[in-house]
Amino acid sequence: MKNIVLIISILFAVSLSAQTKWHDPLKENVNVIQNQSWTSEIGKTYQRLPHRAEKNVRKSVWSLSENSAGLAVHFYSNAEKIEIRYGVAGSHAMPHMPATGKSGVDLYAIDSDGKWRVATDKFNFGDTIAYTFNNLSQSRYHKHGFEYRLFLPLYNSVKWMAAQKAPVMYHQS
Repeated sequence: MKNIVLIISILFAVSLSAQTKWHDPLKENVNVIQNQSWTSEIGKTYQRLPHRAEKNVRKSVWSLSENSAGLAVHFYSNAEKIEIRYGVAGSHAMPHMPATGKSGVDLYAIDSDGKWRVATDKFNFGDTIAYTFNNLSQSRYHKHGFEYRLFLPLYNSVKWMAAQKAPVMYHQS
């Protein structure tokens, strides 16, 4: 009997994980990363400067340019829940700054009146950093939902990112 319960539990867990679809914002048909320069040289990356700049700027400037500070993912969604998972290149925290400041993300919804509202909820820092934004309200004015900006980590380099697929819809900025 215990074996049957175990098998059913495993099948249920596998079924649930198969239903969640994740995708990489960098693999969208349009560039959804905002606040970059030289996008034709950088391509779809989380970088801020093209590689040619490395020999023209001080080492400390180049090092900071590899952080994703100031970059944002732009999308619309009517989802009640948005999940983000990603990995970073460096340590999560600094001696003087917690992991949420160095490696965390910030999600803002922009309503139909142009007002920005911060979304907060749960986060977890491990090998994979995970943010879950629950109980998001739905837009009554736009079928695609609120406009969102997901601001990337200040003092870390994003190696990879995955967002909950449906019903998040990315949008060309």
